[in-house]
Amino acid sequence: MDTVASACRLSLLFGEDKVMASRGLEQAWEDLQAKLASGYPALFYGQIPYLLVYAAAGVHIQFGRLLPLGQVVSVKGLKGADQAHLRDRDAHVS
Repeated sequence: MDTVASACRLSLLFGEDKVMASRGLEQAWEDLQAKLASGYPALFYGQIPYLLVYAAAGVHIQFGRLLPLGQVVSVKGLKGADQAHLRDRDAHVS
């Protein structure tokens, strides 16, 4: 985990950062999912619906939610078709 923002000894935000590469954002998202697969303990967090997460590569960022049992769900935005478009654009710039 590259970024952990916390307050009152509780983590509020988790993030994974990569340098821009051909699979930078995709790789950051996969690493984030693997590192957070165990979720978060209700003992510390109570019954909150999710924690904020992000994956970043270069100037690209994808936000998501970490659910209690470890699922990492992307927030609509740069995931999917938009991400493929950005990857194609970056390939032409290199």
